[in-house]
Amino acid sequence: MTAIIGLTIGDAPALLGDVLVTSSGPSDTKLRIPTLENANEYFGSTLYAHVPTLRQKVNILSNKVIVSWSGSYLHAHSLLTEISDALTRGEGVETACNIIRNMPESEKAKLSVIAFVRGPIKTTFIYNGATNHFDSTIFSNLVGAGSGAQDMASLIRRLERSPLRVHEDLPDVSKAAMYGMLLGAQVAGLEYLTKENLLMSWGGIVETAVFNGGVATKVGEILYAFWECRKRGDEAVLQLLPTFIKQEYQGDLLVTRTVSEKEGPRVVVIPPLLSQHKAGDRIGIRAPRLSYDWLCSCVVVHDEDRPIDVFAQVGRNLDTHPVSFVESQSIFPYKYSLTASVQKGYVEQMFEFVRDVLAPEAKLSSAGTS
Repeated sequence: MTAIIGLTIGDAPALLGDVLVTSSGPSDTKLRIPTLENANEYFGSTLYAHVPTLRQKVNILSNKVIVSWSGSYLHAHSLLTEISDALTRGEGVETACNIIRNMPESEKAKLSVIAFVRGPIKTTFIYNGATNHFDSTIFSNLVGAGSGAQDMASLIRRLERSPLRVHEDLPDVSKAAMYGMLLGAQVAGLEYLTKENLLMSWGGIVETAVFNGGVATKVGEILYAFWECRKRGDEAVLQLLPTFIKQEYQGDLLVTRTVSEKEGPRVVVIPPLLSQHKAGDRIGIRAPRLSYDWLCSCVVVHDEDRPIDVFAQVGRNLDTHPVSFVESQSIFPYKYSLTASVQKGYVEQMFEFVRDVLAPEAKLSSAGTS
């Protein structure tokens, strides 16, 4: 199943979507996702379902058309192919709106679509199939679809109740992108530390697409860091976990790299829906870099052993990197090592950030890194 969200801030739109494609019944096929070494081992032991493949739910079909989908893989492939073929023939972007608007009733029962189509005068926010409309104090418009839409809406409600806001002086398109990353970071942290969202068969990683300078663009060069805050009565302990996920794009391929002290390195390649690559194909890529432009820090708060809150912070990092990595290897004998360094200022800044969110009077202590 799926979680897709279309939102606007002022006139600036953003589309968010996960990457899991699920089917009923268990499977013994190993399938890596950014947060798990084998998603099917988890699904098979928890749900009567499995993950046969990963695909981007947010698809850029031209520099003016972004389409997200939820539901039937085959119906989505057919619809997006029809739109893509029309655009390739040189038909105007209004054709994409017409195709989505005129989806047959039989198709609407199996497929939900949320799209933004940028015309010469305005950007059209169009959707069809089963969708949910949510009120929001942050976003001008908010529409979701898929099994995880209510979960995503719940994360947005938490965000609205908190003091966390993107700086108001930023352009609307920057705010839309940063709120997308905030939500994506919350999903990544929730999935890595609790796996709650996987119970509704959605997740893997969340993509955000916006119109940057009028051109459809996905937000990449992101590093996710995970913090755990454990409360005991009126005291809480904050700890940075030794696991990081890098999210980048190589052409139209979404590529993630997971590095962790607790498990081996993991690289996951996720194609767009209309890719020629099939499930199980070996796809040639370059090794993902551990440099980044955005640091998304997710905090999951536990009361005793029960997760009670999740929130995140997004920072732009072009000149300085609060978390840096040094890789080294030798050939004879072969040896590889990866060392992560965390700036003291980043730890202190996260400590103050978490204390402000919990309450200024909270008795918060830091355990450093685990």
